[in-house]
Amino acid sequence: ADPFAFNITRYETYFSERRPFFTQGNEIFMPSGREQNTGFYRPLELFYSRRIGKRLPDGSDVPLQLGTKAFGRVDNWEYGGFLASTGARDYVTDGVKSTEGRALFGSVRLKRQVLENSSIGVLFVGKHDANQNNGVIDIDGAFRASDWQLSYQLARSFKDQQGDFAASSGLVMAKDNMMVLVRGRYVGQDFDVEQVGYVPWIGTAELTGLGGPRWYFKDGYVTQILLMAGFSLNHKEVETYTDQSGVLVFNMQFRTSWGFELDFIAGRSKDQGIKYDSYELD
Repeated sequence: ADPFAFNITRYETYFSERRPFFTQGNEIFMPSGREQNTGFYRPLELFYSRRIGKRLPDGSDVPLQLGTKAFGRVDNWEYGGFLASTGARDYVTDGVKSTEGRALFGSVRLKRQVLENSSIGVLFVGKHDANQNNGVIDIDGAFRASDWQLSYQLARSFKDQQGDFAASSGLVMAKDNMMVLVRGRYVGQDFDVEQVGYVPWIGTAELTGLGGPRWYFKDGYVTQILLMAGFSLNHKEVETYTDQSGVLVFNMQFRTSWGFELDFIAGRSKDQGIKYDSYELD
């Protein structure tokens, strides 16, 4: 069962995949460059397996009739393929009877290692039913060195003959005496992968940058102190407004293998036509 989530935003709640069939080997279908250490940059999730056999508004699940996949590696190439079929299901919402029709899902992934430690890949995810063809095509990759990583992603969605573009990029630079983090994201107003992926931020653009010094200590209880300052801009087309925030981060790590981080964010935002000042301490 999924954990309880209290969501008051305009965006759909994200739930992690827990079904063993979908979690095994799912890394091959993820875009390159997902930053594991800080979690600062996360590429757009274009293959969201929770769409397959999804939960309907009345609490019932769409039946999964067939599922198969293959993945592996040959020399510098990684590959993955996925195919699943779901059955029809009737459900009732607010007294109205509806039917989730039969559907066929498929995905193909190719990724190649280049320049020793860098990568480039392509991804296709699609859904076909009696009424529509939905899906997305993606090109992504990451350039890596010993102390930095630059990731990129460009995607095009399609719903029959309609579609739009989305893109994301992230830079993580971790040197001995400093750290720099930059990420950006753009999602077109008609970029719709609701049937196969998780990208709810339609018609938005974001740019965030952080940077600052860090110190290492050979002796004592403290091993590292990191201090960063920066900004965040988030444009929402539905509000015709760009949220603006200043960010201050303080991170301290101890020799006993634990630490803490304080994030202070202050800015000006707009939601449902109302502008307001916001302050946050995490």
